[in-house]
Amino acid sequence: LLFSINAAEKKQTPKYKYTHRIKCISDSGEARHAPSRSMAAFRLAMERKADAFKLDIRYTKDQIPVLTHNDNLKSAMNWNVSLGSKTLAELKERNLKPSFGYNNEKIVSLPEVLEIIKDAPEFELDHKGYFREERFRKTLEEFGKAGISLDRVTIASWSDKVLRFMMREYPNVRRVKHIQLCYSTKKKGAVFNTFGYPETGGNPKDIVKLLLKVRDEYKLYGLNLPLRAFKQGLLNADHVKALRDAGVWVSLWNPQNAEEAKFAAEIG
Repeated sequence: LLFSINAAEKKQTPKYKYTHRIKCISDSGEARHAPSRSMAAFRLAMERKADAFKLDIRYTKDQIPVLTHNDNLKSAMNWNVSLGSKTLAELKERNLKPSFGYNNEKIVSLPEVLEIIKDAPEFELDHKGYFREERFRKTLEEFGKAGISLDRVTIASWSDKVLRFMMREYPNVRRVKHIQLCYSTKKKGAVFNTFGYPETGGNPKDIVKLLLKVRDEYKLYGLNLPLRAFKQGLLNADHVKALRDAGVWVSLWNPQNAEEAKFAAEIG
């Protein structure tokens, strides 16, 4: 998900200096060196001292939370079935797609993952798919069973239902909303967003005001902003500084290489 960089090793000085340290949030474990969301990937990320783990969860037929992004398992397991149509035991009969020399990795449940990453400083839980309140309460209990207090957990989500449930039931748990923002390919000059608000025409001058409106609506701890919006010129370091000055924790999705990580650090 994020970005880790040793700014002291860089000769040029960023436009803005921040007192906080840049954090690396591992999304999928160390997925560039092991199968995505496998035990091997999470172990590697722990060895490399990730600051936090973003955990995408969906549910099996027997209602067990497992680590996967998509409901269809074609990309993860080369198996064209729905995750929700199989029990965990059935899923364990097959392997994840082999990569990086790992040939026998299995899909893993949330309790299994928490057992090996429980000593990480922080966690981001991202619920995917259909949301059921009672099922999610039981999922949150898994952190307590692993000895992880919820003050180390952030709920990161696109979902209005998830964020409003957390506001109501767990108001003290940090909430972060994923933000989509990019120029529309269908309507020239229009800006597409998933704030739940109408499109904004042209290059929005009031983007910080709009983002703070989102923050206030869900009483958010932070916003997860898209790298694409910075590349298109919709967002820049001034926006990041304004959000941080307003007390918003800011993250960036998804730097994929050293150059993008360096950019993330420089914009704060």
